[in-house]
Amino acid sequence: MTQYVMSCRVLGMEIEVAVLRAVVALLRGAASTLPIMGLVLNTDKNTPSRGVFASAGFQATSHPQLFLSKGPPPATPGAHVQLRWA
Repeated sequence: MTQYVMSCRVLGMEIEVAVLRAVVALLRGAASTLPIMGLVLNTDKNTPSRGVFASAGFQATSHPQLFLSKGPPPATPGAHVQLRWA
């Protein structure tokens, strides 16, 4: 995945955590030892989304990147969120 875009209207409903968790699971299946990194470029327009990676269990680094250690993110979305791939 090279880009992850989501409407600010759904942020905070745990959909973002469910999507990131599913993507991490797919990537872990393909290359389980590689670090998975997410990049957040802070702008005036993306303030609501700055915490998306942290809420999904990613760890902050000294760079503007966030990384996830080996394994799935610890955050689990609520039962009200279900993902279906088409």
